[in-house]
Amino acid sequence: SAAPVDIAWERVNGTTKIAVRTTTTTALNIFCAEPPASVRMDGKPGVLSYQDKMLTVRVFPGEHHVVIR
Repeated sequence: SAAPVDIAWERVNGTTKIAVRTTTTTALNIFCAEPPASVRMDGKPGVLSYQDKMLTVRVFPGEHHVVIR
C-alpha cells in the first residue's frame, strides 16, 4: 500500500484472511503464486486485479475484512 494502513492477516487451510484499516483510499498489493479462485471484501466481491503474481485490492477508508481463496 502507498498509504499507511493497519493490517493483520492469517492463512489457514488455503484461505487468507486479512483485516485492514486505512483513512484513505489505497491499493493493497498481495503476492499470490496462483490466481485466487475468489476474493471477497466485507462479504462482497472485491475490486481487484491480478498480474505478475500480484493481487491488487482497492481499499476504501475504514476497516475491512478481505478473504482470499
